[in-house]
Amino acid sequence: MTKSSSYHIFKEDTKTFLIDPDAMLVKEIDADTAATLNEEQHKVIPVSEFSFDSEAELTNEEHCGHCETNQSYHQSHGIVGETSEPFVPEAIITIALFIAQKCNQSCTYCYGGDGKYGGSGKMSEETAFESIDWLLEQSQEAEQVYVGFFGGEPLLNFKLMKAAVSYSRKRESETGKKINFSVFTNATLLNNEIIEFLEVNQFSVHVSFDGPKAIQDSQRPFRKGVGSWDVTVPKLKRLLKSFPEAGCRATVFDFSDLLSVEKALHEIGFKNTDLVLAAPSLFTNQSDAINYERVLEGVEREAKLFYEKIKARDESWFNGKKVKGLWGRSLRQGVELFLNGPRRLFRCAAGRRYVAISAQGEIYPCHRLVGTEGHHLGEISDTDIERKIYHVPVYAQQSKCEKCIAKHFCLGGCYHENLGATGSAFDTNEERCNVERRIAEHAASISLRLDDEDIGFLFRAGIIQQTACPLDLF
Repeated sequence: MTKSSSYHIFKEDTKTFLIDPDAMLVKEIDADTAATLNEEQHKVIPVSEFSFDSEAELTNEEHCGHCETNQSYHQSHGIVGETSEPFVPEAIITIALFIAQKCNQSCTYCYGGDGKYGGSGKMSEETAFESIDWLLEQSQEAEQVYVGFFGGEPLLNFKLMKAAVSYSRKRESETGKKINFSVFTNATLLNNEIIEFLEVNQFSVHVSFDGPKAIQDSQRPFRKGVGSWDVTVPKLKRLLKSFPEAGCRATVFDFSDLLSVEKALHEIGFKNTDLVLAAPSLFTNQSDAINYERVLEGVEREAKLFYEKIKARDESWFNGKKVKGLWGRSLRQGVELFLNGPRRLFRCAAGRRYVAISAQGEIYPCHRLVGTEGHHLGEISDTDIERKIYHVPVYAQQSKCEKCIAKHFCLGGCYHENLGATGSAFDTNEERCNVERRIAEHAASISLRLDDEDIGFLFRAGIIQQTACPLDLF
């Protein structure tokens, strides 16, 4: 038996559900119970509205409280309660090196101002080597660190990439630490030499490519306006021979294109695809490009499909945790939360275990925030940078998140998307909040409709992580 100070009531089809947003518990309730609870507000609570205070009790014999949000982390970082312990930032183990703040494409949705991110130029060897040294120092006792080559288009400075990898190998032998590499590229400059280099040095490769010819050419043209599909696709097919697991990120505006985008990427040969909604840009005026009514319509369709695919035992559609569709992964995370309880505190590692370094050696909390005013953390010449605010979850800084059913799921949103929509990285976008709450509602109703065989399928296929209870000693 757990006691909650807040709850959220919503309807799904003909059924009514009640959610405890703190414990991420969901129960189906009858109409009389819903009416009694709603009487406190003298209104019916519509879908996706904030919860309200009550002394209602929820019964869930399987929930012991172990899986609730990490209280010790909260206290040690001054999020709740008082602590005498000094603030200790997490070790930085990953950096994004902006080796070229310029690009050979002119994407219609670019949040980096044609890849310049408020600056320009290419990174020097001196800055790259110093950045690697800085990472090794900041990683503390970590045995492995990660260097990602970013841009703009990083392959515009392939000479530096080779030099940085060579220097990293030297530093590996000196420090005993393993340095892992990744590259994020539009693939237009790939050739046999580059692909062989990436293969020899065991790179993780991530490509930005938007799908069918008409979409790719309109959204990701070259700087002179010429389409990029014809040039890029043969290079992608060559890449995938050496890197069959290479990831592809496709940006979506029009939801009618989802199926055609996924089909095109599959036909090219990609196994791992990630469809993302275009975010309000910080450098170009794309904020009006997102129709949130259509976004919500898309959520409804994908939630229905998500449930159907579970019932059909379609492992290929889920592809482990890399669920197809625009909202598949979010729905998966939501279902996992309702089955296992809250475990995450942050949406990402930005400013905590991960930072980005500009071509000039300036440090920012993530690659999306490079060049943005108010988010410059320091220089690579600094042995210590101020990052405390990024160790406090966004939802813990926002009173409007306190009783939201999606707070352990959304976690306050993406810093960059918040900044583009509200002017503050730490202030949530209400339109996006509505989407997150609706996804949470769908995830709640789906989790409650799953039988033991459904849950067993999700665990066996690796779609949902099965968390062992510490009381299961034998």
